[in-house]
Amino acid sequence: MSRIHRIIFVFLFAITAQVFAGYDLPRPTGEHGVGTVRYHMIDKDRLDPYDQSLYRELMIQVWYPTATKSTTIKAHAQYLPDLMPHMKRMAMESFYVPQVVLDYLLVDIKCYAQENAPLLSRKQKYPVVILCHGLGSMVALHTAHAENLASHGYVVFGINHTFTCSLSIFPDGRIYPFKFNWNAPDKVKEYNCIINLWQKDVQFVLSQIENLAQDKVTGDEANQFYHQLDMNKLGMLGHSMGGATSTQMLRRDERVKAAVNMDGPLFGNDYEEGFKKPYMVMVAENSDKITNISMTQKELAAKYMTREEEDYLKLIFKFGIRNLCGNIRDLGADAYYVFFRGAGHNTFTDVPLVKDASVLLGFLEYFGLNTGTVSPVLAIDITNKLVVDFFNKYLMNKPALLLEDTRRNPFQEVVISR
Repeated sequence: MSRIHRIIFVFLFAITAQVFAGYDLPRPTGEHGVGTVRYHMIDKDRLDPYDQSLYRELMIQVWYPTATKSTTIKAHAQYLPDLMPHMKRMAMESFYVPQVVLDYLLVDIKCYAQENAPLLSRKQKYPVVILCHGLGSMVALHTAHAENLASHGYVVFGINHTFTCSLSIFPDGRIYPFKFNWNAPDKVKEYNCIINLWQKDVQFVLSQIENLAQDKVTGDEANQFYHQLDMNKLGMLGHSMGGATSTQMLRRDERVKAAVNMDGPLFGNDYEEGFKKPYMVMVAENSDKITNISMTQKELAAKYMTREEEDYLKLIFKFGIRNLCGNIRDLGADAYYVFFRGAGHNTFTDVPLVKDASVLLGFLEYFGLNTGTVSPVLAIDITNKLVVDFFNKYLMNKPALLLEDTRRNPFQEVVISR
């Protein structure tokens, strides 16, 4: 098992191992209950670059509003339900953890989305948000963000990018692991290849969503999203590499009307090229600090990086993002730069939320998977409020309570520049 696989495993297994009675993710703050469903999508026009014997296949998780009022729902759904059996098997095979210990440590973390619940049907169509995870992560680690958006009246399509997410599990039982080559001689080139691959993934998924919006039947079943999705009100939300992908999609695809980048660097030869569309980037304090220091050779080796790659990443993160926001404003569009005090790179995932639920998660910092010092519940609350505020303004044409007048910002943890 490689180092990156061990890091991913320690996090996922640690979610399942804890010493408390249970843990609930934060309650969604919108008026609606939340449902969820999964789709297996196959792009028969592309072979998978990580396995040329396969068409490019993707697992999609969708979160959407239901008729139940959010104030009446309880956290009842198992968090990461598909992964638990595989985490237990990996623990037994790779770390020789006895079955009886795993059964004792199995955590009871709950979330709110009800599997296969009926969509709340209405005359006014729902705006759509595409959710992209970071490299080696998965969309399920953004459950708190997705459930909250759905409770506010959005339909969220989360894409698991096969072979570049932590684990892909398909309906027929196939399991595909993370395959990124951390030892690649030119990682910036590899990152650019991933951005291009993920952009094609998103464009394919968008075409499938357009079909969902127009087809009464999918397979042998009635399609509950028929005439319920407003594809003219489409946004993207992404973390890390997913944030970079959201930025590129906003730049390159006219269907995407607004995007939020959560602590993602910029890649591609046009990374500073502006666009006349609304954009928000959220930058963790820890990520900003990294641009002001140089790693030791030992630290670089641990991250499989060269000094030249470190310098390039500093350049695009420290100056590229600010320059991009300036170029967007020069074109007459809104661009928000949100500096998040006390935040780590993974503050913008569920990782900090479940950290307190497991003693094993304390070891995450040893692996460099930083979660910051800001309170996890507060961090998710701030992030969710800003994301909803942004999409409400640009996809629902509602007032932005936090973004329109940054002087009214009640959170000392964030500084909002526009």
